Amino acid sequence: MKLSHRVEILQHFIRRRTDAVAAPGTMFTSPLAKKQKIHMHATPETPVNRKAATALNGTTMFPEDMHAKTVRSLRRMVGSCLATNQPSSAVFYASKLATMTGDALDLMLLARSYYATGDFHQAIHALKQLTDVKGHPNNFAAQHSPRHPTKPRPTCPDEHSLLSAYLLLAQAMVAIVQWDDCQDMLDTVLVGSEDHILRKAHACRRSPAVDDKDPLHPQSPINVIASLCCVRGDVCEALESRERAAYWYSLALKCDVHCCDAFRHLVDDIMLSSLQERHLFESLSFHGPEDEYLKCYYASQLGRYDPSPPVADKFRAVEMVHGLQANIDVMVAKAETYYYQLDTEKAYAICQRIRTDAPFDYKSIPVYVSTLVQLDKRSDLFHFAHDLATHVEPQFAPAWLGFGHVFALQDESDQAMASYRTASRLSLGCHLPLLCMGMEHYRALSFDPEDATAAQMLDEALRSLLTSASLQDAPDMSPHAEDNLSDTNDLSLTMDLSFESTDM
Repeated sequence: MKLSHRVEILQHFIRRRTDAVAAPGTMFTSPLAKKQKIHMHATPETPVNRKAATALNGTTMFPEDMHAKTVRSLRRMVGSCLATNQPSSAVFYASKLATMTGDALDLMLLARSYYATGDFHQAIHALKQLTDVKGHPNNFAAQHSPRHPTKPRPTCPDEHSLLSAYLLLAQAMVAIVQWDDCQDMLDTVLVGSEDHILRKAHACRRSPAVDDKDPLHPQSPINVIASLCCVRGDVCEALESRERAAYWYSLALKCDVHCCDAFRHLVDDIMLSSLQERHLFESLSFHGPEDEYLKCYYASQLGRYDPSPPVADKFRAVEMVHGLQANIDVMVAKAETYYYQLDTEKAYAICQRIRTDAPFDYKSIPVYVSTLVQLDKRSDLFHFAHDLATHVEPQFAPAWLGFGHVFALQDESDQAMASYRTASRLSLGCHLPLLCMGMEHYRALSFDPEDATAAQMLDEALRSLLTSASLQDAPDMSPHAEDNLSDTNDLSLTMDLSFESTDM
């Protein structure tokens, strides 16, 4: 067979083999056929694909317009998840957002999401990436990781965002009881004199640009410096430094009157005397008519032991003018004031309304139980006592007073005195623990007139009452009573005045 004929046969065989391979569902093993099939069925590149491939080789995954829309959508998604109590979903989207942008506010959203899930250690780790950032945001070394040059670090936040990061960091540390670490961190943030902190709080205002960028910040939040002072007060209170706690709570209110947590600690825990409460109230700055309701509410909470003005007059403005007569906080404060003024029937009636409207409100329990005891409603007290407590609050001063009374009834004088001392330490502005300690000394020593310690405690209790300007002008109190009490040997006068003061 001729050579040309052989070549024709071979070419014909190759063409048939190629046609069979190109048919759907056929198998091939020839390298040449593979190359031919890939060449025949390859998808031609389009301009869109060519643009996407270029983007994959750059620093961003998407075109600029698509990236901006994605970031805005993710921020709205995180804010919506947190607002609708879906913290796990918020963590999912916030982690993607923080990785995409490396922005300080986006990392704050991630930390808030972790905080909402209760993962406080993760929140602390995320926040320390913000608080530990050094250098200028335009500095390449500060913006890129040394191991991953294309991975952005968190940008250096502005001052307000940095203070917000410190606030959330402190709150996370408090949640996991890292008191010492939290105090050390706050010592580096709240530095300088009281005037310096107040000026810093006044200057710390959110700009509209920041508010628009962060969907979780309203236009007029509680001042971040005031919130930091309040958290520092919480830390001092947990570390048994009640005087320092009262100072930081007072400073928080001076920074921003809307910091109601600080006011609640000062009033409910009786950290200040009546005179100190009034001085603090007069130093506060309320802005505009929109804060008038808050001013009236604060005023109604002060001086619950004071007999003047009358209880109805004290609460008239907050109830009638501002329509808060059905508010639980106002009702509890009014019931306590009536009880301290020995109008137990009215206090009990208000407590009954509270138990009907808000049966799970725990703030009304102390005054409600006290009225049941005073009115000898044993059946109601028995049924109420069988709603067993599941948590004991060690900072609750009235409970320590109750412990002391029980120990005193059982002739356990030492334990009673220990309970009264704890109550005195927890309520610095209240005279009752001092009065109970003095009376327990007298009881334990069978009312020995030579007990100078009891006389000193009763003297201090009466002086605590006399610090209120309204009590100094009370008609049944001698104008020279405080001078007469300087002689602690006149024990009968001390006891008589003490009982007279507590009966007012």
